[in-house]
Amino acid sequence: MPKSQDQDTSTPKHIHHWMIEPASGPVSKGKCKLCKEVKDFENSVWPETQGISLSKEQWNSFKIN
Repeated sequence: MPKSQDQDTSTPKHIHHWMIEPASGPVSKGKCKLCKEVKDFENSVWPETQGISLSKEQWNSFKIN
């Protein structure tokens, strides 16, 4: 069946494999190894870097099970 002319063809035909630069600020650049698409990724900040102390219970609440 032929594709419709108004059909979106910008969807990649693969799952991106992002290579992300080391964090050196609020955003790191990432580039897909397969299609070379470039994207910005937001970096996280750990509480200790902001002068915040967490109890063991608080810290454990951040863990993913």
